[in-house]
Amino acid sequence: MIKRVSILGILALTLTAVETALLSALGLGGGFYLSLGVLLVAAARAGDIEGAVVAAIIGYGWDLFSGLPVGMSVAPAVAILVVVRVLSQGVEIAGFLQLFILGALCAVLHGACCLGMIVVSGSAVDLSKWYSLGAIVRQGIMAALVAPPVFALGEWLDKMLVKERGELEVWLS
Repeated sequence: MIKRVSILGILALTLTAVETALLSALGLGGGFYLSLGVLLVAAARAGDIEGAVVAAIIGYGWDLFSGLPVGMSVAPAVAILVVVRVLSQGVEIAGFLQLFILGALCAVLHGACCLGMIVVSGSAVDLSKWYSLGAIVRQGIMAALVAPPVFALGEWLDKMLVKERGELEVWLS
């Protein structure tokens, strides 16, 4: 459990840091498209506790690298995990089209959750570059484009862990 959470958490934080640096250098605001793919891996392959911890790490990373108030993205990240699990109940998440649609849905859900939290809290912080309706649509499109390759990377790492764990269990028995 700790190994899977660590690997997926480090992968998500690394992708978020690289993406934030690139978007900042290009003068574009908003983001978090890459780590949504890792969140999909957590929703599809990790257990309940593992998935929730990975989602919380991803949400914290979003806040950390974007300058948002800490904790603002943790609840939406866990909500995304729950929604993806419910939507994929009994269905294998693997196809390009499924990942494309889920990536877009995750980004739109994240933006809508954060926009709702801003409205409800009456926050005076200007977050329009991340959470205007246009930005949410743009995030949905970008997340849809990068979700399949990032999911493949995260799934490959996860399979490496399962293979390693299987060999360890055989060795111990």
